[in-house]
Amino acid sequence: MIPDASLPLTTWAAIAAWTSGLAAVLVATPAISRLAWATGYLDHPEARKLHIAATPLLGGVAVALGTALGANLGFWSLDMGLPQPALWWMSGALVAVGLGLVDDRKGLGPVPKLVLQALAAWLFLQGGIYPQRWVGPIAETRSSIKPRPRCPPGRSTKRGACSTK
Repeated sequence: MIPDASLPLTTWAAIAAWTSGLAAVLVATPAISRLAWATGYLDHPEARKLHIAATPLLGGVAVALGTALGANLGFWSLDMGLPQPALWWMSGALVAVGLGLVDDRKGLGPVPKLVLQALAAWLFLQGGIYPQRWVGPIAETRSSIKPRPRCPPGRSTKRGACSTK
């Protein structure tokens, strides 16, 4: 008997969301690059920069559009609708993209940039996504190591047991 190797619906939804987001970025990038050239949204060479010709700046907009499209397609394909936390995530992303656009055009100082980055992170975290302690093979290995016994003063640990000096 052949085992069932089909993927669950959620996996297919994730694959569809990822590939559609990637396709959107690949399609949007040339058009947005032309828009950057047309509007003068360019990074010009300077002494401290590595590029030798003007470079279009709006690549982050293409990535944001592709990410939004992919995420929304993923929610739609699972018949979830747009979850409430997604509004927080999108608002944080919108602040981050807006910050990048303004910083690229006008060059914000470090303090306003830090404050706006903190605001973007705070908005994103309001959606309920918090960094978790990583649990995986390394964490399991570390937790399986037995702690060394504590020896009374004047004794040392040798081969897992307390001994006299």
